[in-house]
Amino acid sequence: MSKHKIKIIFIFILSLAGVTLYGNYEVFRGHIFAETNENITRSEAENSLIEASGATNVEKKEEQPANQEIGTELDTDWEIGTAADYFEKKGNKISWEKGAWWYTYDKGSWVFRDSIEATLIVNGNFLSGTSENTNGGFLWANTSESIYLVNHEKSMLKRSFPYKTYNIEIIQQLLEDGSVEISYQVTNNNLEAQKIGISQYVDIGDNSPIRVLNDFKGLNVSNVKSLAMIPDPETMPNWAASSYGSSLMNFTPYSSNTADGLGWESGKRYRNILAVLTPPVKLKENQPMDLSDSGAAMKNPGINVLPKETAVFKQRLKYGKFIPPALTVNQKSGDLYTSESFEITGTVSAVSSSNYRLYAELDDAWKTLVPLKDFKDIPLQEVQSYKASIEGGKISAGNHTVSIVAIDEYGARSDVQKINFLIREVSGTPIIQKVKLGEELTQDLTKLFKDVKGTGTKLKQLAPFDSTKIGFQWVDATLIDDNLKEEIVKVPVTIYDSQSTIFNDSDNLILNVKNAKLTIAEINTAIERNSLDQLILEKSDANAWQMEDGKETNLSITTQNSKPQLGRYEATIRATKKGTAKFVEKKISVIVTKEPLESGWELGASTDFVEKNGNKINWNKGNWWYTYNGSPWVYTTPTMSTIEATLIINGSFLPGTSEERTKGFLWGNQVESLYTRNTSTNTLKRSFIYQTYQIDLIQQLLEDGTAEVTYQVTNNNPEAQRIGVSQFVDLVDASPPVVSVLKDFKGFHMLHYVQPVVVMPDPETMPNWVVSAQSTLKNFQQYNSQTVDGVGWESKKHYWNGSKPLNPPLELQEGQAVNNLGDLGMAMKNPGVTVLPGEATTFKQRIKFGGMVAPEITLDQKIESLYKNESIDITGTISDINNKSYRLYLEMDNKNKSMIPLLDYADVPFNEVQNYQAKIEGKLFSAGKHIVSIVGIDEYGSRSVAKPIELTINELSGEPKIQKVKQGEAISNDLKNLFKVVKGTNVTLKNPLSIDSSVIGFQWVEATLIDNQQKEVTEKIPVNVYNSESTVFDDVTNSALDAKNTSFDLVDVRQSDQEGTLDELVYKKVAPKAWNIADGTELPIELIANEIKPILGSYVATFKATREDSSTNIQKNSDIVVGGVLKFKEVPENLDYKSAKINQKIQYIERKQPNWNMSLENTIGSNWSLFASVTPFENQSKDKLNSSLVYKNEKMEEVAINDTSQKIATGNETYSTIQWAESAGMLLKVNPDAKIGRYQGEINWVLSDAP
Repeated sequence: MSKHKIKIIFIFILSLAGVTLYGNYEVFRGHIFAETNENITRSEAENSLIEASGATNVEKKEEQPANQEIGTELDTDWEIGTAADYFEKKGNKISWEKGAWWYTYDKGSWVFRDSIEATLIVNGNFLSGTSENTNGGFLWANTSESIYLVNHEKSMLKRSFPYKTYNIEIIQQLLEDGSVEISYQVTNNNLEAQKIGISQYVDIGDNSPIRVLNDFKGLNVSNVKSLAMIPDPETMPNWAASSYGSSLMNFTPYSSNTADGLGWESGKRYRNILAVLTPPVKLKENQPMDLSDSGAAMKNPGINVLPKETAVFKQRLKYGKFIPPALTVNQKSGDLYTSESFEITGTVSAVSSSNYRLYAELDDAWKTLVPLKDFKDIPLQEVQSYKASIEGGKISAGNHTVSIVAIDEYGARSDVQKINFLIREVSGTPIIQKVKLGEELTQDLTKLFKDVKGTGTKLKQLAPFDSTKIGFQWVDATLIDDNLKEEIVKVPVTIYDSQSTIFNDSDNLILNVKNAKLTIAEINTAIERNSLDQLILEKSDANAWQMEDGKETNLSITTQNSKPQLGRYEATIRATKKGTAKFVEKKISVIVTKEPLESGWELGASTDFVEKNGNKINWNKGNWWYTYNGSPWVYTTPTMSTIEATLIINGSFLPGTSEERTKGFLWGNQVESLYTRNTSTNTLKRSFIYQTYQIDLIQQLLEDGTAEVTYQVTNNNPEAQRIGVSQFVDLVDASPPVVSVLKDFKGFHMLHYVQPVVVMPDPETMPNWVVSAQSTLKNFQQYNSQTVDGVGWESKKHYWNGSKPLNPPLELQEGQAVNNLGDLGMAMKNPGVTVLPGEATTFKQRIKFGGMVAPEITLDQKIESLYKNESIDITGTISDINNKSYRLYLEMDNKNKSMIPLLDYADVPFNEVQNYQAKIEGKLFSAGKHIVSIVGIDEYGSRSVAKPIELTINELSGEPKIQKVKQGEAISNDLKNLFKVVKGTNVTLKNPLSIDSSVIGFQWVEATLIDNQQKEVTEKIPVNVYNSESTVFDDVTNSALDAKNTSFDLVDVRQSDQEGTLDELVYKKVAPKAWNIADGTELPIELIANEIKPILGSYVATFKATREDSSTNIQKNSDIVVGGVLKFKEVPENLDYKSAKINQKIQYIERKQPNWNMSLENTIGSNWSLFASVTPFENQSKDKLNSSLVYKNEKMEEVAINDTSQKIATGNETYSTIQWAESAGMLLKVNPDAKIGRYQGEINWVLSDAP
């Protein structure tokens, strides 16, 4: 049956025709719901207006783009209106006046006649042919082409009309409080974006003074009727007032006389009619200004408007009778200091404005208004309880009458409420202060202040200030009068440095500038960028300020001669007061280096030095120089000092250079050197160019008087080089000269006729060094190979005696004197490290000359006794007065006075006593009595006084013999057989030895020896268990190899031969072992010959074991027999059959054991056959059973088994099991005439590999 599945797809299609789809939808149970709305049906009047407007557009197509449209749909709440539409509330009225928006109060206009116009600003200019004169802009334009709309709900009127390539909507809305909001909406009908703005001019029909409203948001004119004009700060951001006419048109009243100029919204008045005010006059809120016959202008310079998009420009006006806020004040008088405030309370409310401000009107000539508190969005007529503060600092000292007044957002002023004040003052005019770096400010009042005011005014305290940094700070000074009234006055303080600071006191200018440190690379980069002057200003830390207030000044460089070369140059730095020609200037040095000076480094000189406790470092004709109490450690004559250092480049000295004085770099290029110093680290540096390298010689005087000297070499070549250094010194030594090696071979100690000298080449950067006769040291003569790569004393060996090689080299010992070297000199070197272009490498050494004091030690023990295998602890103390690192030694009593390190001490505080405990090992000594010493030696080689100790060394030991024990036998317990040598008194074996000799191989046996003092020592004896037939020994090489004889079944050999693994078969079966008979180390074994074949017979396999340390070997042959069998592996003795009843049919009797089986083994791998025969079955009476034994195969074919062998099975398996199913195999066939009884017969099984 075939099944054919059909997939059915249902497709749903939603078709919406003739409807408008809105954006909201809902998905529910697979359905999509959409709201629809039929197109709005236009009135006939509207259609006629649209048609008329469309006809007009056709007539003026040269002015309108082809896609110009006048709105064809009305917004919500709007309906078609007329030019006669108006709204009126509380005397205020909005309407249309010949197309212009019109706003009146009690039928009176705030505009003089029709002197109001609005003009488009496009891309920063008025449109061609337009102006702010009446009818020069768009306000009165296109009345015949206009659409009038009205919104009764919101009291709004709209006129929409095309204007040139724009569409303009004039919207006016009469608000609840009688104010009007005017909006100009301009739509860009051009094909490109334009920056569109608006400028509006109006001649105000009132000559009253003009006031600026709160926060400069607009203006107020107050007479019988008041006017407030408030341009929207977002869309009409600029506005100004002036006399009407030209002083307000064409951007004249604004700051820049352009579309982008600022107006009164900035808090400043920029022009008086046409005259520019310099500086501009700061405007004050709500203060009257008489501008005569005034007008006003407002504008937006323009915003970017894309095609078909619209910009909006807004303003608000309030005209009519303003009702001012109502105000009460609870206070009538007050007494306060100028630094205090006075709290007033009262109430304020307004019936026609929700926004107003509380002021304090001062009694000065300007009637200054001080804002106190703002009220925003307050419900009309809601009374506000207020709390406000009048600051005494706003009023001068003395008696004053201050008026409190509330002014609303339209400029309506409340009645004033007066308060009488008595103002007190504690003050002073601060005097500019100059304080030298690190010094204190004066406490003298007369030097800190002038014009001190107040009764008994004194200086109470000065606030803490930081005089550690150059610059300007305000410092608080507290003044106090007789009434204990305190006032804090800020004093201008300048902290200066006499070295880097310069003053212009007449102009109160200060300039602080240091010498500039530049690198060659920085100068090159600055020259490329034309910014070298700026770089010098930055690097000189130039800063300048006005001393009276800390304001920064302008910095410049009038002259400078810097070049991108090492050296010292000059620059003149000038600080100019901003906005003036007043200045102060200072000349500085410009130091040019290859790299910038690191933190802490400053310009130095060839005369620089550092001195401490007699040690001194300085410059000697450009070379680093180190002395002790004026004495040099380098051999010096009046004309020369014999020390030189030479560059090794790629394994050789540079051409023309050597270790001869002045032939290297130590004394070179003195004139072209730059000297610097770091006083915080006591370090001096000389930098100079040497051929195609820069070299920095750096010397530092350490705390203990040691000099650390560094050669820093920079590779200025375009390719990498292997750079090294070799230094030679002719030493000032004692007579006779005595030299000893420091601990760890880190340098040497030499006796000087003044004080000892220690030289320590840095093991990382100056790895090779040697001391010898000074005449034999140059050109690497005393290094082992006499080449740049040779090694020296750091290898613990002395290779040359003058010009003769020492064969073998002399073994050097720590702390031991090396004598007979002649007139001493020393050499050190680094054969070279790879240095990339522009990179540097360093080579270091330390020298200690004079002032060395040896450690002090004590020893608690005097006489001790121990065995050679023991150790004893010694105790005592050690300390050092001027070294933090030292070592405790055991000085032996042998010929060489060998020094054995015992304990190390590092970074131990000076003179701090250390309790020590150290071990002396008996194995270091021969048996007998020894007198040795304990010595302390510091890192500079200074030796303490030796402390002797007498040691008696006893010995109990035995030197084991290698033992061979035959497998299964016991080990000997005779000391003469176990040991070659036994040392000690009456030594015996403590316990008999026993081993496991059943396994061939190696084992350690521990033998414990005991002497007459019952001292015991355990020695490990190497024991080798062997088989006389399979194990062979090589006593010369101490090797043993065991490889036994074995045999294989032919079938296994055949299979392994087929697989190609005969060697693995033999190796695994023989399982050879090989070892070092002295310590049991296993030896690797190889099967080097293998004769075995897949044929019955006898063969030989040869094994070889090799000593890897000596490449000697031992071999052994193993006899191998290949054989096999074909046999019955297991056959049950009996084959029993079940009992059966005789009947009239032939029966097949099954076996009593259904799982009866026999197993065969065939290790010769041949084909085999299994035969069976049977003797007749008989009972006890010898009656024969008239039946037969038959064999049924798996096909149930029957074979009679009789006394003739019958084949019943064949195969070739190595191991096989003969087993049959229950009704098959060997069955007993019983005839009906069989007699009752128990019968027994015998089956003969024959297994044969014959065909």
